[in-house]
Amino acid sequence: MSPILARWQNKLEFDEVEAQENPIILAGFGRFGLIVGRLLLANGFKVTIIDNNPANVKVLRTFGFKLYYGDVTRPQVLESAGIANARLLILSMAEYDNALKVAKYVKNKYPGVEIMARAKDIYHAFEFVKLNVKNTHREMFNSGLELGTRALEHLGFARYEAHRSARFFKHHEEEIFMELYEHWLEDRNRFIQETRRFSEQLSETLAAEKNFSIHEADSAWDVESIREEAESSLKSQKEQ
Repeated sequence: MSPILARWQNKLEFDEVEAQENPIILAGFGRFGLIVGRLLLANGFKVTIIDNNPANVKVLRTFGFKLYYGDVTRPQVLESAGIANARLLILSMAEYDNALKVAKYVKNKYPGVEIMARAKDIYHAFEFVKLNVKNTHREMFNSGLELGTRALEHLGFARYEAHRSARFFKHHEEEIFMELYEHWLEDRNRFIQETRRFSEQLSETLAAEKNFSIHEADSAWDVESIREEAESSLKSQKEQ
């Protein structure tokens, strides 16, 4: 951060968050939170948005977003935002420890509020689970999986085959998450060993179980992909 920007930020005071009754509080409106918030707002939900980056707040306000410049680690900010009556708190903030601090506070004082959290990595997700926040989303996981799917297609996989492989990968990660969490709590060396074993197991399964089905809908989508490929082939023949 430049010295000029740092001095400018230090001179700014946090907004006074007006008393809110919105059912959703979104803490963090950067690259990750902006996507979540836009989706919720586009579907008609009322969201109280708080971000602690003044430059970000200033820019987003020019685009018409209503958000507060504030620090959600301060209990009075959450109180003013209506945490006592909120249905959902979304922690999309980038700060690793601050997100955990807010989750711990809300879990202790407002256990009825559902918390969904952005996790920097699997270890961050484990820390949330320790606080009984199980609805976590690793920030790079889905985007990395999507790019991996495209890579498989580029390397010769049929579109459905690539999609199915990625879905199996995600299913596998979700299935082993809690088991790895238990190892992480009890024995870090065992955690490393099991992580390696699960990775090898995944590779072997993907190689051997080409027809593995995670869901009954697999075959239906496969038929559709075959139809699309057939139509594409017919179109090419006619053009020739």
